[in-house]
Amino acid sequence: MKCDSCGFEENAKYFTVLSCDDANQVRECPKCHASVCCTTIDIIEEREELAKKLTMQLVEAIESKDVDQAKKYIKELNFLNMEMNNQDLANFTKSMKKRLRENL
Repeated sequence: MKCDSCGFEENAKYFTVLSCDDANQVRECPKCHASVCCTTIDIIEEREELAKKLTMQLVEAIESKDVDQAKKYIKELNFLNMEMNNQDLANFTKSMKKRLRENL
């Protein structure tokens, strides 16, 4: 998400929700406190892109046996999935946790 006023760009989770309905959201920029409008679809797409990125990073961390990073990515994916409620993502993180335990 990007602030139109100051140009600050970060994941939407850092922008506080001021109001929302089925189609739109108004969020507050954490840097300049300006109101930023976006559609709910934009937020959903951003979450999906972040999930894809984190899943790739998780696989890389497990393959390189970086346990701390892998745990961090699993935690982030679980938190993200609380908003998304995606069963495939839940199954994936569960299998990666199992794979991580087996590699320890």
